Amino acid sequence: MTLAAGRLRQRVRIEQNNPVRVGAGREDAWSAIASDVPAEVLSKNGGEIFAQGLERSTQFYAITIRFRTDVKVEHRLIWGDITMAIRTCADPDNRRESLLIIAESGVPT
Repeated sequence: MTLAAGRLRQRVRIEQNNPVRVGAGREDAWSAIASDVPAEVLSKNGGEIFAQGLERSTQFYAITIRFRTDVKVEHRLIWGDITMAIRTCADPDNRRESLLIIAESGVPT
């Protein structure tokens, strides 16, 4: 799956969690690993999650970016005002050209 010119038209931010101790607890503080990363963002079919009697709307996305080794499932993506938890990330053809990320919005990150 080669990356054709003009395919990566959107921009995403990749963030990692840097927990900070606050008193007796912990507060999540996300910091950017990379900002303004060229990406192709495709919306996949979403669904409804019923957890502990609560209904949440979720949406899955397939995001393609240029290959990088520093993206992990512990990270999250920001696309506009949408925050997405990374579910999987892999090199789809083992050519180290692109990284396919499956992410989900509407869930706590």
